[in-house]
Amino acid sequence: MNSERSAILSLVAMGRITPQEAERLLAVSRKGDDTVLRLALCLAFAVVFLPYVGNGMSVVGRALATLLPSIERALFLIAGVA
Repeated sequence: MNSERSAILSLVAMGRITPQEAERLLAVSRKGDDTVLRLALCLAFAVVFLPYVGNGMSVVGRALATLLPSIERALFLIAGVA
Protein backbone atom coordinates (compact mmCIF):
# COMPACT_ATOMS: atom_id res chain seq x y z
CA MET A 1 0.00 0.00 0.00
CA ASN A 2 1.49 3.37 -0.95
CA SER A 3 1.81 6.23 1.52
CA GLU A 4 -0.93 8.37 -0.08
CA ARG A 5 -3.48 5.58 0.18
CA SER A 6 -2.46 4.89 3.77
CA ALA A 7 -2.78 8.57 4.68
CA ILE A 8 -6.25 8.82 3.10
CA LEU A 9 -7.45 5.72 4.94
CA SER A 10 -6.05 7.12 8.20
CA LEU A 11 -8.04 10.33 7.67
CA VAL A 12 -11.20 8.26 7.22
CA ALA A 13 -10.41 6.24 10.37
CA MET A 14 -9.96 9.47 12.37
CA GLY A 15 -13.24 10.84 11.01
CA ARG A 16 -11.62 13.86 9.37
CA ILE A 17 -12.96 13.01 5.91
CA THR A 18 -15.95 11.00 4.74
CA PRO A 19 -15.65 7.72 2.85
CA GLN A 20 -17.00 9.50 -0.25
CA GLU A 21 -14.25 12.12 -0.03
CA ALA A 22 -11.69 9.34 0.46
CA GLU A 23 -13.01 7.57 -2.62
CA ARG A 24 -12.56 10.72 -4.70
CA LEU A 25 -9.05 11.24 -3.35
CA LEU A 26 -8.12 7.63 -4.08
CA ALA A 27 -9.46 7.97 -7.62
CA VAL A 28 -7.32 11.06 -8.21
CA SER A 29 -4.34 9.29 -6.65
CA ARG A 30 -4.75 6.31 -8.99
CA LYS A 31 -4.97 8.61 -12.02
CA GLY A 32 -1.69 10.20 -11.00
CA ASP A 33 -0.05 6.79 -10.75
CA ASP A 34 -1.42 5.91 -14.17
CA THR A 35 0.04 9.10 -15.64
CA VAL A 36 3.47 8.31 -14.24
CA LEU A 37 3.26 4.79 -15.64
CA ARG A 38 2.29 6.10 -19.09
CA LEU A 39 5.14 8.61 -19.03
CA ALA A 40 7.60 5.88 -18.06
CA LEU A 41 6.37 3.64 -20.89
CA CYS A 42 6.67 6.47 -23.43
CA LEU A 43 10.21 7.22 -22.32
CA ALA A 44 11.16 3.55 -22.50
CA PHE A 45 9.66 3.30 -25.99
CA ALA A 46 11.58 6.40 -27.10
CA VAL A 47 14.89 5.12 -25.75
CA VAL A 48 14.47 1.69 -27.33
CA PHE A 49 12.93 2.52 -30.71
CA LEU A 50 14.05 6.03 -31.71
CA PRO A 51 17.43 4.91 -33.04
CA TYR A 52 15.63 2.49 -35.38
CA VAL A 53 13.17 5.17 -36.49
CA GLY A 54 16.04 7.50 -37.31
CA ASN A 55 17.74 4.84 -39.43
CA GLY A 56 14.46 4.01 -41.15
CA MET A 57 13.80 7.65 -41.96
CA SER A 58 17.24 8.05 -43.53
CA VAL A 59 16.58 4.98 -45.71
CA VAL A 60 13.20 6.40 -46.77
CA GLY A 61 14.84 9.75 -47.55
CA ARG A 62 17.49 8.13 -49.74
CA ALA A 63 14.86 6.06 -51.55
CA LEU A 64 12.74 9.14 -52.23
CA ALA A 65 15.77 11.08 -53.47
CA THR A 66 16.54 8.22 -55.86
CA LEU A 67 12.95 7.84 -57.09
CA LEU A 68 12.00 11.51 -57.31
CA PRO A 69 13.47 12.18 -60.79
CA SER A 70 11.63 9.14 -62.19
CA ILE A 71 8.38 10.19 -60.54
CA GLU A 72 8.78 13.71 -61.91
CA ARG A 73 9.32 12.41 -65.47
CA ALA A 74 6.30 10.11 -65.19
CA LEU A 75 4.10 13.00 -64.03
CA PHE A 76 5.25 15.14 -66.95
CA LEU A 77 4.45 12.30 -69.38
CA ILE A 78 1.01 11.82 -67.85
CA ALA A 79 0.31 15.56 -68.04
CA GLY A 80 1.46 15.64 -71.69
CA VAL A 81 4.35 18.00 -71.05
CA ALA A 82 7.41 16.92 -73.03
